[in-house]
Amino acid sequence: MDTIDIKKIKPYVEKKKINGNVYYQLTRKAWINGTSKRVWSKYIGTAKTIEKVYAKDDNYTSPILKSYEYGRTSALMNIAEELNFVEIINKHTSKKKMDGLSVGEYMLLILLSRADKPVSKNGIAKWFKESFLNLMWTFSHKLNTKNFTNHMEYLTDEVMQKIEDDIGKMLISKGVSPTHLYIDTSNFVTYMKGKKLAAKGESKQKRNDKNIVGLALATCDENIPLFHEAYPGNMQDAKVFSEMINKIVRRLQILGVQNLKEKIVAVFDCGCNSSKNVEKTITYAHIVGTLKSNQVSELYSIPIEKYEFLYTDNNEHEVKGYRTKKNLFGEMFWFSWDDVPGKDSERLLKFLKDNIKIELGENAEIKKSDDDKVITITKTNNLLTIKFNKEENKAILKINDEETYEYSLKEEKGKLNIYAEMKFTIVMRFHSGSYEKHLKTYESKKEEILKGLKKIKNSVERKGKGRKMSITSAEIAAAKIILKEYKKVFWFKCEIKEGNLICEYGINADKEKDLRQMFGKKPIFTDKHEWNSEKIVKTYNQKDFVEKDFHWLKGVLLIPIAPIYLQDDDHIKVHIFLCVMGLVFYRYLMWKLKKQNETLSDTKVIDELEKIRVILIKEKDNSPKMKYEEISLDQMRLFITLRLESVLKDANF
Repeated sequence: MDTIDIKKIKPYVEKKKINGNVYYQLTRKAWINGTSKRVWSKYIGTAKTIEKVYAKDDNYTSPILKSYEYGRTSALMNIAEELNFVEIINKHTSKKKMDGLSVGEYMLLILLSRADKPVSKNGIAKWFKESFLNLMWTFSHKLNTKNFTNHMEYLTDEVMQKIEDDIGKMLISKGVSPTHLYIDTSNFVTYMKGKKLAAKGESKQKRNDKNIVGLALATCDENIPLFHEAYPGNMQDAKVFSEMINKIVRRLQILGVQNLKEKIVAVFDCGCNSSKNVEKTITYAHIVGTLKSNQVSELYSIPIEKYEFLYTDNNEHEVKGYRTKKNLFGEMFWFSWDDVPGKDSERLLKFLKDNIKIELGENAEIKKSDDDKVITITKTNNLLTIKFNKEENKAILKINDEETYEYSLKEEKGKLNIYAEMKFTIVMRFHSGSYEKHLKTYESKKEEILKGLKKIKNSVERKGKGRKMSITSAEIAAAKIILKEYKKVFWFKCEIKEGNLICEYGINADKEKDLRQMFGKKPIFTDKHEWNSEKIVKTYNQKDFVEKDFHWLKGVLLIPIAPIYLQDDDHIKVHIFLCVMGLVFYRYLMWKLKKQNETLSDTKVIDELEKIRVILIKEKDNSPKMKYEEISLDQMRLFITLRLESVLKDANF
């Protein structure tokens, strides 16, 4: 049985006796081949452990003084403690020791409050008073905007980088192991002006009238962000990607990830796939990405009959693929002739390994002829020669006097450099569900556009009194109606014929055919030629991870970046940093739960945690006591797995 079927079975509590001790566990059983068999179980503890979750006395008649949200906040506090969040921040900030909260504690408060609701820095004080934390933390000074922003100033760009480095190291030590990096960019609307960070740009939320702040994220296999960077909203994706790739490589090296090219596959969208970016990325990692339609326009006309079936997705939609190879992104620098043997020897061997599939290793012998025109590479039974022909601007690679490859030779800044065209495997993915969605959307928009153009035509050509629409106004109105992606399909023009204003509109049949051929298709490219088409497509599809992270950062469910209640660029950067750290906490929490075979979805986990509450009660003249409100089986399981009872251990109750 798969996980989905098992989850549908109603669990019950089962008692077990081991070595004289009684334990309880949640169990699911199913009839298999005529026999009832246990298909799932989850340890929930002894009777004493379970009792701690509930009140010590269910017969309290005392009034409830206050009810507090507990589950989500306590879960995040445990994650903060496990990752040494407060200690790491304090280690990298220079605040003198004094009474009150440390910089790390201030930052944790901001993070916890934002996870609960998008309050301003001034609103955190009110949030704190209404949370159970005010029963645990006592300090002499007030919580106000000035205190929070003053402490945010300790987190410079360099400090945040060091903090993120150390948090990353903690994640690696806990078992997080990156093999794929899903890289993407997005932006967030802000009503604040800022200095440079908040700027006008192409809003992903279609709010081009507002300033936006950009955010780049790189998440690993476990969906946990390992890198982020805030950037001005008017920067283009390709430029952002170019600047961040070196920083991502640095981060991975600091985290101790060795042999990046062997271990890491970078996954990204077509907005980042410039020649410069691909050349830079492929130096450090393998690539899976998407192409712009004009880079492989000839592939869209290939009939679906020539596609091969790949798999059926979770929604029962068929996914097919057409596979080919193509030189893309022009020529890329291979090595400098003048620096082999020498500093470019490693680049030469690396290229041969990655692109010719010949692994010679560090012990290969590399020599150059006396006349400087031939490079020989020898190891065991392999003999490779590279000869250059300056007159034809070519370098010719010959392997064991059999295979031959030609490369370009260019003289640049007094050096002879060798360039190679990069051949990539392309899988044109066809998704039947996506096709139906695109088709339905287009037919709906087509109807709207034609109705709109007809209305403009009637307004221009109408007879009788009153002011008619001018040609200029009509063309402006038509341009607004025809959506950007359909500009080549629909046409509209007005002219004067025999003294009368005449407007015409219609559809370019050839362009519409081209558009329809694109529905449901996405060209995916990679340098992992040995992968089968299904693996290539599924690897790219996992980029949904980082897109879901952006969704969480934009929604109100988890830790939203917007609204941003700050004006200063440095404060905005710290605000975004803390939101991303909150996302790291959540994703790490989900990863821990999945390791424990948790079957609840991510959003369901958050929903159930929010429902775990504590109440403050008082019996007669006794001191106030904390009691957990009644919780469900799912909530109990989360409570025990995430050790939520540990957070109240420091409370004076």
